[in-house]
Amino acid sequence: MEAPQFSDLNPSPRILLGPGPSMVSSRVLRAMSTPLVGHLDPEFLTVMNQVQQLLRYVFQTQNELTIPVS
Repeated sequence: MEAPQFSDLNPSPRILLGPGPSMVSSRVLRAMSTPLVGHLDPEFLTVMNQVQQLLRYVFQTQNELTIPVS
């Protein structure tokens, strides 16, 4: 038995006005669709350095140990 073939899910745009889920910016959707970067990937260090710089700006600090923690 062959598996059925379906095209990609492409729902029409909706305006969500309830408490959640909420609308997501197309910029966020594009970012979420990019390939994942693992913590051992050299590119990860580049991203981490940029995040650290932005966090230092947000918190107005020069602390070299500024890191995001979930």
